[in-house]
Amino acid sequence: MNKRVRMLAVTAVTLLVSTTVIPGLYGRPASLEWGFPEYIDAFAPYVLDVKALMVGDVEYLFVLVPHYSDNNDMGDDRDILVTQRAGDGWAEPVRVPLTVQEPFDCAYDASTGEFLFFFREKSWTTLGESIVISLARGNLTRPWSFQTVVETAWRPGVTGPYDMSAVVADDGTIDLFYCYVTGMTENLNLLYRTRYDGTAWSEPERLGVGNSPSAIRWGNGTLQVYSNLWTDLLGRQYCVDEWTVRDGSWNRTSLTTGARSGHAEPFAFEDGEGNGYIVYNHQQCEGEGRTELLVQTRLPMGAWRQPVRVVSDMIGYADAQGAYHYGIEHPCATVRGDDINLYYFNHGDLYTVRGRFR
Repeated sequence: MNKRVRMLAVTAVTLLVSTTVIPGLYGRPASLEWGFPEYIDAFAPYVLDVKALMVGDVEYLFVLVPHYSDNNDMGDDRDILVTQRAGDGWAEPVRVPLTVQEPFDCAYDASTGEFLFFFREKSWTTLGESIVISLARGNLTRPWSFQTVVETAWRPGVTGPYDMSAVVADDGTIDLFYCYVTGMTENLNLLYRTRYDGTAWSEPERLGVGNSPSAIRWGNGTLQVYSNLWTDLLGRQYCVDEWTVRDGSWNRTSLTTGARSGHAEPFAFEDGEGNGYIVYNHQQCEGEGRTELLVQTRLPMGAWRQPVRVVSDMIGYADAQGAYHYGIEHPCATVRGDDINLYYFNHGDLYTVRGRFR
């Protein structure tokens, strides 16, 4: 479908989200207005994942695209393209000198001035196949340095890692969250965390059942991770969960009831006033219906509010290999002044939606 024509098929919901703001305490206007989805054509022909980062006042987009070999075959390798916001548009994307495999995540280490890329690799030893999470460090122009973060020997019923999320503290300490499929039941993933203290990575710590993690260290120093729950042993489905350390152990709180079916990939972020946000995708009925992009908000130290629909788009599809793709995938966001910029891709096309405080 022609990109400009396809935009007309997207229903954007422009909403005023009323809040009660105490003047001088939170510093935000009392409403948030969402615009219409805009197609970003700089990354044609096909987007596989997107990550957005703010480094100082500079906004970066890192986009994962297919890597084609000399015979034009696409294997497991992926290329990373990066661009910076330039006015109301984007600079010409350039290729990061690094080839990775999915899943991947990126972060910025202010203590060293380096970008960090986490990604999956496969290796083979005399004992068989092993799965490695690797870390590449660099500043997009210097040579890269590499670390092995986690190495797991393959065994029946355990695959992954699937999805990962890193958060970097001001002193360079890194917390990485990732998940594996256990094989106990279909789509039952276990969520893990490992920590880098500047010298070595800790032994992985298992939090519990979870998928698609999004880690954040809030402005008050609290470390939390948000995940989705496809299904657990109690039969709950399609919840968005919040994990917090209490008394030395991780505790899970459900932010959604699971009454609405569909996939959810949460992304948590914070604005300069300490207000919290979670954006996630949701399919009203798997294989049918439409896909939504939802946002939940909370004021500092407050409770999460009910989600607000920002975009409603076409349904997902199954590819030639039988893998299911949801209509809206891998949302992320940045905050620039009074603007919130949401990013997601849909059937290989990259879109953005802007929210503005009024």
